[in-house]
Amino acid sequence: MTKGGEKRFIESVPGAKGQKHTIIKGAGHFLQDDAGDELARVVIEFIKANP
Repeated sequence: MTKGGEKRFIESVPGAKGQKHTIIKGAGHFLQDDAGDELARVVIEFIKANP
């Protein structure tokens, strides 16, 4: 998601409010290529927090 778009996302997507929203600095459009390890860590953390 483009920086700044998270506000609209949080307001529009049911269940998004109250969730941690992470910005991975230095990553671009291909997040999984630019910061794959960091993305995996964030996704695993999210899954553990939302069983």
